Amino acid sequence: MANGTLYGLFTLAGFVSGAICNILGPPVALFIGTLGYALCRCSLVGTKWFLIFAGGLLGLSAALLWSAQGEIIMGYPLEKDNGKAFSLFWAILQFGAFIGSVVSLAINIESGKLQAVLTSTYIAFLVIIFIGTASTFLVLGPNCIIRADGSLVKLQGHTIFRDEVVGTFQVFFDWRMLANAARFDGATRVLNSTLSAVSAIVGAILFGYLVLDSKRFPRRTRGYIGCLL
Repeated sequence: MANGTLYGLFTLAGFVSGAICNILGPPVALFIGTLGYALCRCSLVGTKWFLIFAGGLLGLSAALLWSAQGEIIMGYPLEKDNGKAFSLFWAILQFGAFIGSVVSLAINIESGKLQAVLTSTYIAFLVIIFIGTASTFLVLGPNCIIRADGSLVKLQGHTIFRDEVVGTFQVFFDWRMLANAARFDGATRVLNSTLSAVSAIVGAILFGYLVLDSKRFPRRTRGYIGCLL
C-alpha cells in the first residue's frame, strides 16, 4: 500500500513538478526532494499508517528531486558533455545502491539468512541521507554557472505558476504526443518486448565471440572486461 501511494502520487506530481522546479530553482527543489527520502526511512520503524503517509510525501518530493536532476543534467553542462554528465550521475546513483548492498551483505554474510536490521544501522543511513540533504545547499543556481567555454546558462523568463501548469498540460494535447499514445497499443508493447529480447540475444552473442573468446587477451583479462561490461 505504501508503494502504491508513493508511485501514484509520484505520477501525479510529475505533471507539475517541472513547473514548480522552474519557479523554485534546482537547489531548492533538490533540498525539498531529498527530505521525503529521509522521512520515508524514519517511517520504517514507525506504524503502518505513518509508513503510508511517508510514502505519499516521498512520491511528491521525489517528483521535485528528479525534475531538478533533469534540469541540472540537461541545462548546466555544455551540450557535448551531456552524456558524460548523465553517466556520472548514474554512476553516483548506483554507488549508493552498492553501499546499501554491502552493508546488508556484511550483516547477513555469516548467518546466510536475512536478519532484522539494527536501529543503529537505520540511524547510520539517516545520517548519510541528512548529509546528502544538507549538501544540496552546495549546488549553485543556474545564474551562478559559467561553463567551460565561458558561456552562461540561459534562463527562461519568470512565469506565474498557472502558466507553468497550463503549459505542462498543453504538451499532452500536442499531435505528436497523441499520435504516440494512439500507436502504443498491445501490438506495440509486444514489439517492444520482442526487440528487447532480440537485442539481448544479439548482444550476448557478440559479447561472447568478441570479448569472452577473444584471443587478444588472456582469460583473466577477458573475465575482468566481461565484469566491467
